[in-house]
Amino acid sequence: MEREGLRTHKYVDDDFGIAFGCQDDRKFPAFSRNHNVLVSFKGEIYNKAALVKLLEGKDPTPSHFSDGELFANLYDTFGDEFPETLIGTFSVAALDVKTNKLLLFRDRFGETPMYYTFYKDDIVFSPELNAIVRYEEANREIDSTALGQYLSFGHVPAPRTIFQGIQKLPPACILQYSLGKSPATSQYWDVASIKEDYNKDESALLAEIYDRIMDCVRVRSSDLDKSGVLLSGGLDSGTIAAFLTKALNGNVTASSVIYENPYQNEIKNIEKIAEYLGIDHHVRMIESKDINEELIRKIVTLYGEPCANSSVIASYFATGLSSQFASTVFTGDGGDETFLGYSMSCWRDPRLLNYYSRFSLLRKICARLAKPIFEYLAESRRDRKYAIGLDFFERKSMSDPDPEIRFAARVLARFFSPEDLIEFGVNSDAYDVAKSIFQKATENGFKNPRLYGIINLNDVADTYKIARSSSAFSISTRSPLLDHKFMEFMSSVPSETRLKKGVTKYLLRKMLLSRKMLPREIIESKSKRGFEAPVEDWLNGDLKELAESKLVENPIPILKAFDKRYVQKLISSRSRYRSLKIWNLLILAIWYDVFIREH
Repeated sequence: MEREGLRTHKYVDDDFGIAFGCQDDRKFPAFSRNHNVLVSFKGEIYNKAALVKLLEGKDPTPSHFSDGELFANLYDTFGDEFPETLIGTFSVAALDVKTNKLLLFRDRFGETPMYYTFYKDDIVFSPELNAIVRYEEANREIDSTALGQYLSFGHVPAPRTIFQGIQKLPPACILQYSLGKSPATSQYWDVASIKEDYNKDESALLAEIYDRIMDCVRVRSSDLDKSGVLLSGGLDSGTIAAFLTKALNGNVTASSVIYENPYQNEIKNIEKIAEYLGIDHHVRMIESKDINEELIRKIVTLYGEPCANSSVIASYFATGLSSQFASTVFTGDGGDETFLGYSMSCWRDPRLLNYYSRFSLLRKICARLAKPIFEYLAESRRDRKYAIGLDFFERKSMSDPDPEIRFAARVLARFFSPEDLIEFGVNSDAYDVAKSIFQKATENGFKNPRLYGIINLNDVADTYKIARSSSAFSISTRSPLLDHKFMEFMSSVPSETRLKKGVTKYLLRKMLLSRKMLPREIIESKSKRGFEAPVEDWLNGDLKELAESKLVENPIPILKAFDKRYVQKLISSRSRYRSLKIWNLLILAIWYDVFIREH
């Protein structure tokens, strides 16, 4: 066996036929104390002290573990069921020396990825897709089904990647592989198993929510004297900023990005929160001139796959700004899932489905009158429910035998509908994906299958974006609301309690108000715009020429099925809904240039 290099480490064990490589200064690879387990670890374990204490109870030998060594010893002591005890983000490869079995692990919410490919009897794995793409034997042909998923969802959900021969391990899963045997994947955690059985009164519930959020923040900040926080001006990031300020006695620095578009500029709310909490804050404005081909090439290179979630732009600039003031940064990710806060009311409220169903039943009578109205609203408003309603008139989706699944799939497929893609000869299994999610949620008794769909499809689009951006600037990001115990607890609270009287984040608002943790106007505001970028402004400004060049004048081969006149019409539109489609295609085109045409 050998180890070499200073910053780039390589470990090769000819006896077991395994090789690890790592660019890190930490202990690599990590061994269990009796050398029964060998681990390559990427990520962070937050409840490290409790886990070391658990191990010391089993084995009184004193020791100080790195995260990788702790992982190795936990597996050696408790077997492959031990991830249930972990709180953290991680992507891990572990070799069980006793059985000569390789195991790949991924954290519950997919914050840290794990990719792998097979060639003959070899398995090649890495938390970085770019590393596997460079492997000579990897099949880098584009997966046509994954392409359809990208065009529909804006990213490729696990287990697929955009490459036919490369897969990514789904969140909360373990892959086991032994030479000569087929790989087996198992899931060690799933929120669908949680029942809505919480029955205490509201005051007790609010007190428990406070205590649990504080515990989530403290377990992630116990090793820190100071920290940064990404502050967007909304409830989720404001909540974390407030709790973190308490946990670290005010030693918190907030970083924010804003857009020059006044409709999506949250500077007033950001300043109110920072002043109320008494913390330092820094703001960076993202201007149209900042958004160019060079930036997009950097981001697609960072991700390895195309990702059309425009909020990755804000994440990239926000983590870059934060890196100037802190090495660890907290985020409010997970608040929408735990407190039912999505602005897409059609996703969580079945009444809106019934609303569209009534239009479906009366389509023959009112379509001629209603369709032009929905068309106008879809073009002029920024709420996607009008565009979805227009799709139902145009595509007649509601006439399908399972309209709930159709509707959910259409909300998830926020870029191109599966019907759109059929016209261009691209296959999309968005409906099949939605159906499988609904069936799994229903079989487990999970009462909110649409929320379950969001949790399962957030993978790259949301939880992963912060991790990728932070890795570009060598900082650590921590998201207390993405805590499995807290999500289990909140999932046990009936949906009607979490969404009382149609008020989003009802319980969070009540808890914050009762303890005066944020300004009242922030808590009661429902106008938060999120990190979604003003792509319509960019595509009607500095990026328009780039879009025409990449999509019309010199389209990439995989987009040749798209009618140039149709694409030109999308480019010329000032509608946000249509601009998102162009953004999706532009990201794909630039990704193709970087990874296929120039590779």
